Amino acid sequence: MMIIFWISFSFLSFVSLQSSVKKELDITLEAKKIEGLSPSGLTLYFLFRVVNNSSAEYKLSRTTTRVMVNQNEFFRLDTPVDPPLAVPASSATTIAAPVKITYDYLFKAIPSLQQEEVFTCALTGFFTFLDARRREVKLPIAATANFPLFRSFDLEIHPLQVKEISVGGAELVFSASIINKMATTWILRSLRYRLEIAQHEVGQQQELAENSWGPQEAKELTVPVLLDFFELGSELYTLLNEKEVEVAVTGEMVVESEWGKFLLPFSARQKVMTQRSSAGKKE
Repeated sequence: MMIIFWISFSFLSFVSLQSSVKKELDITLEAKKIEGLSPSGLTLYFLFRVVNNSSAEYKLSRTTTRVMVNQNEFFRLDTPVDPPLAVPASSATTIAAPVKITYDYLFKAIPSLQQEEVFTCALTGFFTFLDARRREVKLPIAATANFPLFRSFDLEIHPLQVKEISVGGAELVFSASIINKMATTWILRSLRYRLEIAQHEVGQQQELAENSWGPQEAKELTVPVLLDFFELGSELYTLLNEKEVEVAVTGEMVVESEWGKFLLPFSARQKVMTQRSSAGKKE
């Protein structure tokens, strides 16, 4: 009877401690966001707000999580927090639970997802805290968020239009298409780029936009270019009279979707055809 009583007393003390801590510590999902979005993967952050309503400090000592993607188990992690993260008395602290996803590993772990374009990530588990007497208390966490399969925005450079050319300079039109290769809609907020022709910088510019960008849709970039061969070098006159010339464009764009706003770099360097109007060449 004494053993049974001791076990019962210990169990009741444990339940009492858990109940007490749940009143003293309040955990809510504050936000969720995506960072590091690229064709190789992303990191999904679940941000939990922990409010310590007590007069004593608690410390986060361990996180135990299980991650499901489209109702398939992706991985489990049991991670000690060293040193423990303090949650001071009568204060609030934000604790991040990051989920790093690489598409290659995701598709190897769950092959059935290879045809999907949008995924649902479900995070469950516990935050383990230590009280002032170093007793462990586990509080449950749970959150869900969607994330996309990020394929990229492809840049295609078109033939270089030579409207007029003489030994002193040229009037050109550079054009390119940027294609949304994904199955989701984005918004193009801004575009900044630097243009080179035959390894000579010929212009840079920033453009603002508020354009919806649907799946497989192309955004056209058209840039008028005026060249002064006395400033840039007479070899450009010779190169632009060839059938092909090397063109490079580099830059970055700000795009936005339901998953947030992202700054994405782009670049392309290739030889393109030169196309002249019938009256384009002058001596």
